[in-house]
Amino acid sequence: ATSETQNKHVIAFQSDRDGDSEIYIMNTGGSNMKQLTYNTAFDGHPAWSPDCTRIAFTHKPEGKNNEIYVINADGSDMVGLTDNDHYDGGASWSPDGSQLSFTSYREEDYHIYLMRDNGTDQRPLITDMSGGSSAWSPIGNHIMFVSSFEENYEIYVVNINGQGLKNLTNHPAGDVYPSWSPDGEWIAFSSNRDMENKGEIFVMRSDGTEVRQVTYTGDKEDPWLPSWSPDGTQIVFSTNRSDDFNIYVMNADGSGEPLQLT
Repeated sequence: ATSETQNKHVIAFQSDRDGDSEIYIMNTGGSNMKQLTYNTAFDGHPAWSPDCTRIAFTHKPEGKNNEIYVINADGSDMVGLTDNDHYDGGASWSPDGSQLSFTSYREEDYHIYLMRDNGTDQRPLITDMSGGSSAWSPIGNHIMFVSSFEENYEIYVVNINGQGLKNLTNHPAGDVYPSWSPDGEWIAFSSNRDMENKGEIFVMRSDGTEVRQVTYTGDKEDPWLPSWSPDGTQIVFSTNRSDDFNIYVMNADGSGEPLQLT
């Protein structure tokens, strides 16, 4: 997840470099890396708040299922927002910072839920189909998510009132991890539509048209989890091109060589 604060771009990411998955931040050049969480259980899927002061993430407390937590950008005041008997994870902030969407397994399937930024008013967005990897549109009128409703993993978008469901992709290979560009015009996502069991990064218009591939990694790499820079000119992603998964950044149009950051 990328953010911009005090004219300096900062990337939040998860890593198991200390033996278990924790939340880290670093500058876009890979410098000034800082570990934010120090827990023996899982911490992952970080998401910056719009004002760049907090990070929402998925935390698995000891003996419990995954929950949504928030932490200040300096690593202080870790607070839980959900506390349920089933999985909650993959939070995404609304553009005004007042709400979050997330994935929950409360109704015997994974569905998209909404809640206020303090954890109150938790409610389902859509329950007649499964959903995960949610993302708010930059102007806050739509929520994008991934569902296997039609057997393959595909990208959908829905109004924040749960109406106006639209299928943006329909490919037998499956499409996952969608991310809005800052201007809302483009969507980056991961898909193995280019080769069997190997992922690549693609971009498309926000209405699902003009799909184009922006990484060409052959059979040695597996790029996932794209996220746009605040100015929309670059995409940061994770790939195992160096045998272990690391963070890379590339031009949003796919030109040039990706730069390894970790």
